[in-house]
Amino acid sequence: MLITYKARIYPNKRQRELIERTFGCSRFVWNHMLDRSNKMYHRRGESFSRFDMCYALTGLKHVYPWLYEVDSTALTTTIDNLNEAKQAFFRKDAGFPLFKSKRNPVKSYTTKSACIHYKDEFVRLPKLGELRMHNHKLPVNGCKIKRATVSMNAANEYYVSLLVEEDIVVLPKTSNVIGIDVGVDSFLVDSNGNKIANPLFYSKSQNMLAKEQRMLARKVKGSNNYNKQKLKVAKQQLKIQRQREHFHNCIAKQLTDENQVICVESLNVKGMLKTKKKLPRRAERGFHKSIADVGWTQFITKLEAKAQTTGRTVVKVPQYYPCSQRCHCCGYINPATKDLSIRVWVCPECSAKHDRDVNAAINILQEGIRMIT
Repeated sequence: MLITYKARIYPNKRQRELIERTFGCSRFVWNHMLDRSNKMYHRRGESFSRFDMCYALTGLKHVYPWLYEVDSTALTTTIDNLNEAKQAFFRKDAGFPLFKSKRNPVKSYTTKSACIHYKDEFVRLPKLGELRMHNHKLPVNGCKIKRATVSMNAANEYYVSLLVEEDIVVLPKTSNVIGIDVGVDSFLVDSNGNKIANPLFYSKSQNMLAKEQRMLARKVKGSNNYNKQKLKVAKQQLKIQRQREHFHNCIAKQLTDENQVICVESLNVKGMLKTKKKLPRRAERGFHKSIADVGWTQFITKLEAKAQTTGRTVVKVPQYYPCSQRCHCCGYINPATKDLSIRVWVCPECSAKHDRDVNAAINILQEGIRMIT
């Protein structure tokens, strides 16, 4: 199975300069090939295939000799990525590929080579040589590495992502099954009645972040002080992101360690963020901010990835299933529970008293078991 491991690297001055040049060359090849492809299609209706782009890259190196200074596999991989992006557009799986800007603070390039390997605290990459890295979660030495992606975030930190082929370590099977309902007040409520509070990482840090952003707005754009303050804002945002990722990883590991089947609800978070609520403008903005702060999509993605590598099963219940309106005892649909302010309700049919979130988690569990049986 192919698994990605991400580790932070600490390049020296020469390696940082070479990484920056590789970012620029990869961006140049992407933009040049995309522009040439667009012109060929609009002028003569011709396609610009991957073979044509690779052939054009050879001639491009003679015109721009500085392309020889960087890793050649990074440039060919850029062509592969552009070709895949175009194919995804024709399959209607994504939008048309866009040009890349050098002003984007997040940069990356991917390389494929047989000389990529790591040992202890060092990783060897083409042209760069050995780089010191830090990650205690990397597998044992000797795994087959398919490719490596070198990236830099907005805080000027460098990372390498290694796509490794290794065997899955399946956890011992258990008879435990669970249904979970995610929310804003409580991050997660399971079918056993357990609730995990929402840590509200963004809400707790937004005052500090707003202060740093106000200071950034007072600086002269493009000045040294502006760039220094911009870095402070990026580090504050990165801190919030890492807090959320760590929290999601811990909860996902706990769920996969204890349960064989995990039932969750499919959520259209992007659509929820666009939904207009009958609230004052400030309250509506706060509601949408709270949804984005929780990070449901990222959590479900991490949960599915963790379950895949440990032999667990994640069942996604359709998003239109009335888990909050349905009584899990008798199946009665109570339309009054569409009002989100109703947290506890009594079933008119069987007189069962329900906590809204716990009842939804139990319904998600029941529907998930029905779907796999």
